[in-house]
Amino acid sequence: MSGERSNCPICGHDFRSDISEGARLVHTSPSGMFKTLHLQENHADYLAWKKSKFKPSIVAGIATGIIFDFLLALVLHYYGIKLPQGRAGAWPFLVVLFSVLPVPWLLLNRWGLRRFRREWNERGGLPSSNLPVSTSNSKDTVGYE
Repeated sequence: MSGERSNCPICGHDFRSDISEGARLVHTSPSGMFKTLHLQENHADYLAWKKSKFKPSIVAGIATGIIFDFLLALVLHYYGIKLPQGRAGAWPFLVVLFSVLPVPWLLLNRWGLRRFRREWNERGGLPSSNLPVSTSNSKDTVGYE
């Protein structure tokens, strides 16, 4: 399997068991295909939590990038380094901004996954009661044909 996790990050379900033996032999069916479906069916509360944290993590990433850009400007000013005027002088700040941007999202996902897994185990593998969990298929809704 090409770098994709072969088990569920929440319950540890092995996605390789969902792949037929023939597809596994010729590597035509990666285990990642089954991850989204498994998470939607069994861990919808985790997906809702993860979706709710995306915008705050982007805002935190931008704020962190701006802070690091100011720190870079202070260091450059302190050492007397002059950057070219205009667009050519902006590249160090853009490198810092785009390097730091995903860090809060990665940390939130990692810490949140640990917390979610711990709470999921404490509930005995049951979904959270405070998040809506939809079990109906979109084709079963009224007005859709």
